[in-house]
Amino acid sequence: MKKKKPNWFFRILTVFFVMYVALFISLHTGYYEKTVRDKTIMTEEMIAEFEKDIENNVAVDIKDYLPEEKDYSNFFTKSANGISKGLGNLLDDKTSGIWKFIKSLFIG
Repeated sequence: MKKKKPNWFFRILTVFFVMYVALFISLHTGYYEKTVRDKTIMTEEMIAEFEKDIENNVAVDIKDYLPEEKDYSNFFTKSANGISKGLGNLLDDKTSGIWKFIKSLFIG
């Protein structure tokens, strides 16, 4: 008995359909608007706090009024970033050397 070959077109189409339905539901339930509104409220609160500190002659630093950024990286992302950075630096160094060699061949 032969196995049927998977039809990649329908698999990809199914994945796109599921993504569309998820985005459609999040749009119509107001999830995106709520996250934008929450960020705006936080910003308005920080502006009010900044203005209050200026009125009270408190030393002001912009870092105190920015939201805290969470670092979600783990061992794998840190190591992948390190490898990527290392390869990028290596290729930058090698390509500049290659271009110098090519210039020396033609320019003399």
